[in-house]
Amino acid sequence: MHTAQKVHIAYDDIGEGAPAVVLLHGLFEDRSYCAEVAAHLARRHRVLNLDLRGHGESEVPAEGYSLHQLVQALDTPGWREALLGFFSGVAGPSADRVCKDMLAAPRVYAAAMLRDIAAAPTTVHGAELAGLSCPLLYVHSGMPLDLDRLRELQPALIVEAIPEAGHYVMLTAPDQVNSALDRFLEVIG
Repeated sequence: MHTAQKVHIAYDDIGEGAPAVVLLHGLFEDRSYCAEVAAHLARRHRVLNLDLRGHGESEVPAEGYSLHQLVQALDTPGWREALLGFFSGVAGPSADRVCKDMLAAPRVYAAAMLRDIAAAPTTVHGAELAGLSCPLLYVHSGMPLDLDRLRELQPALIVEAIPEAGHYVMLTAPDQVNSALDRFLEVIG
């Protein structure tokens, strides 16, 4: 698939059944992070599991990435430690993989993406989020987020909490993620 910017987007299209489910991984990840969830959902649904721009097998846009905010720690020699510290919370066999994937990102890419995160999606993309008219689920794993603002923008939003699972909830608590998704799909189905 190609985007409007003519960037190749890699994805898996597996399973059958409605509603279709689109899985989007997080920063410095790829669609393999959602593989266990995708396999679970594909037993009853069509699942599109994407590599976002510049991740996994998808191309990096020529114009790169950036929004507006600056995170000072990313402009210092300790940027890698800041990166690892921000995304701490993954434990067990997945920890080495997550750290390796994050540290493999070029500094220019990592810094720009983390500047975007610091701007917070509910602030930077609030109008787009408010304009969505599809059912939405947010799996909250204890990462900082303005849940009140998110609910203000999307009053029908369903929030599933998986406390202390960390940022990589699909790796640290896949069974709980699958249960949350099953409940959501049951409600909207």
